[in-house]
Amino acid sequence: MRGFFKALFASCLGTILALGFVFLLAFSIISTLGVKKDKADPKSVLLLNFNEFIPEKTGNVREEFFVFSSGDFIGLDKITRAIQFAAEDPNIEGISIQTPIFSSGQATLQTIRKSLEDFKKSGKFIYAYNDFYTQGAYWLSSVADSVFLNPNGMVDMRGMGVSLMYFTGLLEKTGIEMNVFYAGKFKSATEPFRRSDISPENKEQLKEFLDNLEMGMLADISQSRDLEISALKDIIRDYTGGQSESALTAGLIDELIYSSEYQDKVKRSIGLGENKKINYIKLPQYVDFLPLQLKSNTKDRIAIVYAEGEIVMGESKKGIISETRYERVFDRVKKDKNVKAVVLRVNSPGGNSLVSDNIHSMIEDLKSRNIPVIASFGDYAASGGYYISVGADTIVTEANTLTGSIGVFSIFPYFGNMLSDKLGITFDTVKTAPMAVSFDPSYKLSDQEARYLQMSTDNIYRTFVKRVSDGRSMSVEEVEEVAQGRIWSGTRAVELGLADVIGSLDDAVLIAAEKAGINEYRIVEYPFIKEHPFKAIIENLLSEEDQVKLAGRLSNPFVIKYMELIKIIESRQPQARFPYILTWN
Repeated sequence: MRGFFKALFASCLGTILALGFVFLLAFSIISTLGVKKDKADPKSVLLLNFNEFIPEKTGNVREEFFVFSSGDFIGLDKITRAIQFAAEDPNIEGISIQTPIFSSGQATLQTIRKSLEDFKKSGKFIYAYNDFYTQGAYWLSSVADSVFLNPNGMVDMRGMGVSLMYFTGLLEKTGIEMNVFYAGKFKSATEPFRRSDISPENKEQLKEFLDNLEMGMLADISQSRDLEISALKDIIRDYTGGQSESALTAGLIDELIYSSEYQDKVKRSIGLGENKKINYIKLPQYVDFLPLQLKSNTKDRIAIVYAEGEIVMGESKKGIISETRYERVFDRVKKDKNVKAVVLRVNSPGGNSLVSDNIHSMIEDLKSRNIPVIASFGDYAASGGYYISVGADTIVTEANTLTGSIGVFSIFPYFGNMLSDKLGITFDTVKTAPMAVSFDPSYKLSDQEARYLQMSTDNIYRTFVKRVSDGRSMSVEEVEEVAQGRIWSGTRAVELGLADVIGSLDDAVLIAAEKAGINEYRIVEYPFIKEHPFKAIIENLLSEEDQVKLAGRLSNPFVIKYMELIKIIESRQPQARFPYILTWN
């Protein structure tokens, strides 16, 4: 018995010591971190810097970018809410935009810009200052009450353009052959592997799209800066913004000042003394103060499903759209009896055609359960991104969304010549039937294999067109007129019947509520985003400077183009995707 009590005492003592250690560790961590604030300090200024990619939903980016990022990837959803909240926050005196570049698409830019326009109705100030402005950054910053520039800076207003990379010369030098199959004369995704320049069809569609985007930008700047559109076109043509003095004379900016002078202006605006420090609060800090987004106490819900990134097969990572991931999402939506409508928020250049069709069928399944589905487009709803949306009851697009690209392509590489000529490696085979050893990149495609791939591509294209015909209540002939892989702006998409209305995500939610017949509702968002497990480790191991360097390497335009090339080459099935991601200066 004495041994029993001794063992029991030892066990209890060990537990007590372990609990004590955990308590001391927790107390130490809390003491180190301090008490977390739940609101901004009085006389704060919200600082906006959009140098990093902005996803639709916070944290919903590909994990390789998230781990090595120098930032927190605040989503468009929280950015707009933060600006709205700041307008009513008595502790926020105004907004300072200090973003020399803007790293996301133009629909994202315009959404943020509209939120800033609404913020101005509060009577609070918006100032913008930078050493230089890229075109996108200036477009955003032009909404400010006053725009300031470093005396040695510039405003890089030079119009819209794209630069495309072609690989045919490289393929000839290396001995690699690309077998290309496509449906749609405007489907330009395969051009880098079969041409050395832009085709007339691609030039036509890109020129129209870029003209539409430029007019949208000029209209915004014209209204904010009280400049005629013709004058802005002259500024672009003559590159007037390239010199700070000429940018000032042309009316692009209000004053040439140094950073210290800008800080003095902000201080005077909020009534701070000369020796006081401005309490800038950055966006990642401020979003933590946002209240829970509850519309009311009702049980009725509208689910916003964010479909963002490339459409791929067999993966379920963040920042991509896969059958595996979204089947789970839609299963959860269907099991939630309180969900009365779904808003599918799409920001995707497309991808795997099979997965696109499977997700399209998931949308049809939702509708068969009397759940209205409203599609809302962000920067891109191209090819597969449009495919998954076309069955929605209503399609809401931004004016400058890149949409359409209703077309399909397949690429099959042949490495045999490279392996034999460069490395001396050859292959041979024994087979019992013509197709027994087929679709092997070590062997040239046979005529039978080539016919099969073209037939498969054509069949998928016909299915795509049929999905559009059924979803948009258009005849196949009408769809063919606007298909062929051609891209359109959101404005043109509405005119052509590919979308229903120009509007934002908030507009789509209102339409969903109306379709569902509900006035009060809560918003629930999918997919749920978890913190990447290695992010904190990377942040602890690397200095901020090293994190910035890693992020810079991953965001290098040549690295991005290389990654896009690898994805296309490695794709094993026909693709319904836009050929490249357009980037804006």
